[in-house]
Amino acid sequence: MVVCEICSAEDIGVDHVCSETYRFKYLLHEWKDYKKKLAKDKEGIKISYHSETNILKPCTTNINKGSYTVTLSSRELASVDNQLVFALKVYNDRKEDLIFIMKAAVLVPYEPFHIEDINNMCVTNAVIELSAKTDYKYTIFFRLNKPLVGSYKIPLAFTFQVNNKSKWHAEETNKETRKTETERVEDAQMKSFSISREIVVVVTDFDVVPEEKGKSPFKDELEVPGLAEKRPSLLPGDFVRIRLHEDNTVYRAVVKKVNDTTIDISKVHPQIYDLILKDPRTKLDVSFEVSRLPYERMHMAVDNCVKKKLLPLLFPNEELNNGDIQYLHQIPDNRFYNKKILENREQKLAVLNILNGSSRSAPYIVFGPPGTGKTITIVEAILQIKQYLPKSKILICAPANAACDMLASKLIEFVKDRKEIIRIHTCSRNWKDVPEDVKRYSNHNGTDFIDIPVPQLMSYRIVITTLCLIGKYSGMYNPDHVFIDEAAQASEPEADIAISMLQRNKQLVLAGDPKQLGPHCVSEAAAQLGLTTSLLERLMTTNSLYTTAKNNKFITMLILNYRAHQDVLKVPNVLFYDDQLRAVSAEAASDPIANTCIYALAVPSSSQCQESAVEFCSIMADEKREGKSPSYYNESEVQMVLKYVQKILALSITPEVLESHIGVITPYMRQLHRIKNRLQEHGYKDIEVGTTEVFQGREKRIIIISTVRSKDDLLLIDEKYKLGFVKNEKRLNVALTRAKSKLIVIGNPHILGNTYNPKNQGSGNKNWEYYITFCEDKNAFFGAQYLRRTDEVKDDIINRFSNIRLSNFVNNTNSNNQ
Repeated sequence: MVVCEICSAEDIGVDHVCSETYRFKYLLHEWKDYKKKLAKDKEGIKISYHSETNILKPCTTNINKGSYTVTLSSRELASVDNQLVFALKVYNDRKEDLIFIMKAAVLVPYEPFHIEDINNMCVTNAVIELSAKTDYKYTIFFRLNKPLVGSYKIPLAFTFQVNNKSKWHAEETNKETRKTETERVEDAQMKSFSISREIVVVVTDFDVVPEEKGKSPFKDELEVPGLAEKRPSLLPGDFVRIRLHEDNTVYRAVVKKVNDTTIDISKVHPQIYDLILKDPRTKLDVSFEVSRLPYERMHMAVDNCVKKKLLPLLFPNEELNNGDIQYLHQIPDNRFYNKKILENREQKLAVLNILNGSSRSAPYIVFGPPGTGKTITIVEAILQIKQYLPKSKILICAPANAACDMLASKLIEFVKDRKEIIRIHTCSRNWKDVPEDVKRYSNHNGTDFIDIPVPQLMSYRIVITTLCLIGKYSGMYNPDHVFIDEAAQASEPEADIAISMLQRNKQLVLAGDPKQLGPHCVSEAAAQLGLTTSLLERLMTTNSLYTTAKNNKFITMLILNYRAHQDVLKVPNVLFYDDQLRAVSAEAASDPIANTCIYALAVPSSSQCQESAVEFCSIMADEKREGKSPSYYNESEVQMVLKYVQKILALSITPEVLESHIGVITPYMRQLHRIKNRLQEHGYKDIEVGTTEVFQGREKRIIIISTVRSKDDLLLIDEKYKLGFVKNEKRLNVALTRAKSKLIVIGNPHILGNTYNPKNQGSGNKNWEYYITFCEDKNAFFGAQYLRRTDEVKDDIINRFSNIRLSNFVNNTNSNNQ
């Protein structure tokens, strides 16, 4: 797939450069290249500006490279009736010559700003003649209806003509004389050029306090620069290579736990501690080595799948669809363990099909969108197999410990005998992370994790562990049924580790949602070869057994959503699930938080809003980053998250909102740390803040999403480093489906939506545009105004730029579009 470097459009054709979006983006691209040069005063012309608004508390101003920035709080802006006035002066510093201001233009019209001049020349486009040592003044007005936090900017351009060789005299000798456009004279002795300026107003509601950076001591914890952005990307079990600077002796340690910016390490050689104790200033060189064990097990699993002739499970024969299935087992209602399944047709059908092996030699897929009870369904199927097939042995796997723990917790509600079920953990896991109810059924003797020998393993009816760990028993353990939960998150070779345990004609059940986050793959080459696609997703997109609508013998889609309010569910339902899901949560529907407009409480001057479970808070404030890190933060959004949290927790509703009910999702680690620190500074220690990956498979009563991005040219960086969810549909889907009763999105609509255009796909995102429009229809869109850049608006901006002397830009644009 070819992606345009200018506008990020995909699958571009020969006519792409003629599209409105490309021409517009190319113009902005060129503008950024020439912007610094245009900002310089030249040819005896000086442009200065200052604020004419008197503010009781002095605001911060900064003049840099042609940009005049005023920073003030929302309270300070409100004190001057939400209006600022700027004076901009063009001064002719030549000794004798006249200069001519041919045009003064706002390049990108923006409603809060308005420009005027003494003789209304900005409207008439008349030429202004300016004598030596005189000036001409423009007034720029900035006004908001209410003091909204954000960053507001307006680019201005002035086009001049000056005498290049000898004196040029006008017919009129007044200080200022005017010519219309038709009276402009082309003269070989005249030189034309442009100078640009930019006015920026930053409205804050906080004082920025520099972060204190403390370094952790080298004991069992090691600070790793770049870890927050997964550079390097480390996992427990990877190796740490430590050596004295300029010494060849290498000591090896093991990564025990990966934190936000540090790692916990174990098995450090005692000599390292001795050396540091002798001289704390000892310089150490540290490098990392990926553990080969998971990859060795994956390679072995693929080989075993071929040797054991299990390829029909990986590449099912599509002719299987032609046969009929005889159901040997029927389940009376009184023999269901979870009686709620009786009220859900799809769940009940999936359990019955799995028990009777309706997919035969092909995998059976439980397609479980968020909140539809996927885990409950497969737990019931496992219990029914145990009940009706008493000699069967069942292996249950998932890519991560959290999913395995969840399955174990639900199964041990009904399987109390410790001789029948076991949860196997790796010895590197922290015992404190294991749920209390699961500990009794784990491979732990009260002091340490213990190895389970094969004969003992074979005695259990149900074994629960991760995909990678079960590879330890390859060739020695042969279950009759393999269940892989969260199968959409596992790479195909990783899933093969569990699949290779099976013998021919045994059962494989895959449960997951290919519309959510898939396998993590760092290598671009591996990604191109398909390792970012799970087995579940490949089957559902390429095999007719699973792509045929409602083919219940091989796949069941769960459609009743027990988690979310109907307004929260609506957007992802339409965008990702063909509007097939049904919201049936009485708890979410009756939750008073769903009918409370939080923005109206956070910003009291805002207008009343309609009751809605979704909100969009529009903030236009630049994101920043530290050093060369690809991870960004947006301080204005951090402050707005805090405001929302404060107002939510202050509500007097039943049931009461607790800190643990709130989750904050942001895709960038720098933003995550800032939000977490800001909340803790205000005493909020139980609010969970995490990335999309952390929240996958989780739910919260209230979810606040901070999107961070405010510059569309940085979206290519996101794609390169796999950051953000502006362009990532699966990450967006996960973020939108975590909330039960209230979903609040904070972001810049011009970047998120950016006017989706079905004709050429624009440069924005149709999914975010749909969410924004949905909030607008619900009267739940707040904050800075969303001015959609239609083709007509883009044409107007292109025409405005064509009036300034942007080097050879105009010619370049025309030649590129031919």
